[in-house]
Amino acid sequence: GATTETFLLTAEGKQTLNNSEENLEYIWYRTLNVEDKKVSSDTITGKENLMELPATKKSKWQVLLVVRDKSLDIEHYSNITVKTKVPFTNSWLFVHGAAGERKIGCLSWDVAGKAEITPDIQDAMGRPGYPNMTGITYSAGGAQDYILMERLFITSSPDSITYIFPFDCKKMGDYREMNVPANVHVREVITPNVNSTSYVAMISTEGKYYYSTSWGTPMFEQPQGDVSSDYSIDLAYMDSRGDVTLWDDTHKRLMNCIGGTIGYMGTVDANALAGKKALWLGRDAKTSAGDRELCLFIAKNEHNNKCYLYHISYDDKGDKMAKGDDSKGDGGEGFAYGNVTCDSTHTWGFDESTLFAVSDYYQDQFFFTKDNVVYRGIMASGESIELYELEGTIKKIAFRYANQSVVEDFNANQHILALVVTNTEGHDEIHEIHLNNGGDVEKVEKYALGDITIIDWEFTALNRLTDY
Repeated sequence: GATTETFLLTAEGKQTLNNSEENLEYIWYRTLNVEDKKVSSDTITGKENLMELPATKKSKWQVLLVVRDKSLDIEHYSNITVKTKVPFTNSWLFVHGAAGERKIGCLSWDVAGKAEITPDIQDAMGRPGYPNMTGITYSAGGAQDYILMERLFITSSPDSITYIFPFDCKKMGDYREMNVPANVHVREVITPNVNSTSYVAMISTEGKYYYSTSWGTPMFEQPQGDVSSDYSIDLAYMDSRGDVTLWDDTHKRLMNCIGGTIGYMGTVDANALAGKKALWLGRDAKTSAGDRELCLFIAKNEHNNKCYLYHISYDDKGDKMAKGDDSKGDGGEGFAYGNVTCDSTHTWGFDESTLFAVSDYYQDQFFFTKDNVVYRGIMASGESIELYELEGTIKKIAFRYANQSVVEDFNANQHILALVVTNTEGHDEIHEIHLNNGGDVEKVEKYALGDITIIDWEFTALNRLTDY
């Protein structure tokens, strides 16, 4: 792409007593800042002011225009700021393309709110691509830079993780620096989508769990703990403090990893999970003391389709671990961290194709799909409310951002529920459902992305004060 962009300002002088502009003099005092550093300052004259801005860097012209009436010897002043919008912030990034030809596309909005599609953000930034990528994971924090704190992890087949800064696509960390054993292949990376922790975790193709507390480039470690060596993780969720809930479908066990120690979940008997099929593991639609979100595990009985909602918290009382089953699962005297309560109901009608999403704003409610319809579920009553029916197939569902942001302007993201929809022509689109405070539909925006198939997606919400 181009290395610079140009922006033209033209002064229009209006006079009540004189139709000619020959008496007017235009003087522009200009200062250019790039990445918050002053790089040039000059003065030009004339009605037109043509400015160049680096295309891939945060830059800003601060301009003082002085219009002088030479006949009357009076001056008019005007301060103007022209700055670039850093690309790909508060945007949907999506992996698309055939295996070996993968790209990261972007759905973003300009300052006027008009949607823009970038098919390949790496190419747009003049960076090399990752054609073998299988997924992306966005974290709103954890970088070593205390201002530019966001991280994007790119997982590539068969065994690679690359860490880049998502808004200029600069490579920040290489897999060889991440302390992963040579024989371990990566299945997925998980992070908490907040800016207050450096935690990041990795699940291998063998279902083993690795974690890192390092800022910037992860340094993965194996957890400690008394668990069976043949455990195999199928689902994982990391909360805003970096505590992780895990599901081992082979052994039908809920597990967790707290501060580098892996263990079995307390207060839920191993036998109670036998015959359960996991549907979803993610944040709960509840917030406990200290603004900490609970975890929600949704399962159904493999024999009668009865559904179960397991609410999982790590709010220990007086730092005492919850009494629970030990690593042998025999109900012995072992202690295990984590408290689990279970609601069961026949009414939801979930199946293995049901997709789920929650937002911190809509307490005790969650959103789910059934066929080509999106519903809002009320946990207390078991009521399902139909929100949106569409033509096509729903592939993915997520809120732009599920947690409260420190920046009030960005909390609107908690009200926007997005879908990846395969339309009747076989192409993927993004639909965004804008919800009101009560959780009902205000409007739906649909974005055609062209002839593509989305493999993975992430929303690059900013959770910090910024002048972007």
